[in-house]
Amino acid sequence: MNTVNNSAIDQVLSEIRRMSAQAGNRPLEERPAAGVSFGGLLKESIDAVNETQVQAAEMKRAFEMGEDVDLAHV
Repeated sequence: MNTVNNSAIDQVLSEIRRMSAQAGNRPLEERPAAGVSFGGLLKESIDAVNETQVQAAEMKRAFEMGEDVDLAHV
């Protein structure tokens, strides 16, 4: 059975606490966003959904009018 020296454990714990305190005192580096905004992404997403809905409406109309449109694509 291995015996562990209490002073060795205390030294390791002390070192861990010291390193933890040093790490906690460092400010995080702030980097500016790369020109991407939430509003811009939201607008792009809404535009994409709108375009898909317009295409779906056109395909639905074509199918209802009897044009050659595959039902699976409508």
